[in-house]
Amino acid sequence: MVDPCIGNYITHYIGGRATNKADTRQPAARFNGLFVCHAYNESTGCKRDKTHKGCKNNTGMEFAHVCNYRKGDGDFCLTGHERWKNHK
Repeated sequence: MVDPCIGNYITHYIGGRATNKADTRQPAARFNGLFVCHAYNESTGCKRDKTHKGCKNNTGMEFAHVCNYRKGDGDFCLTGHERWKNHK
């Protein structure tokens, strides 16, 4: 199975058989090579360990603390504010 955040296909199990179908999800927001932290963009905030780039999960993967709002032109905002405070 290809990583759903990066690849184009995901494996679906139908009747015990694996089938590949095109993944129709939008690509995940990235900033400077890091995925954007979704918790940072929620009103509850990020509870992970903080780093100078944003945060780090329990496996050591780092995430950027920038806005993941998708603008009308399809680009992400990617500025240093939380989505929930600035895009309602």
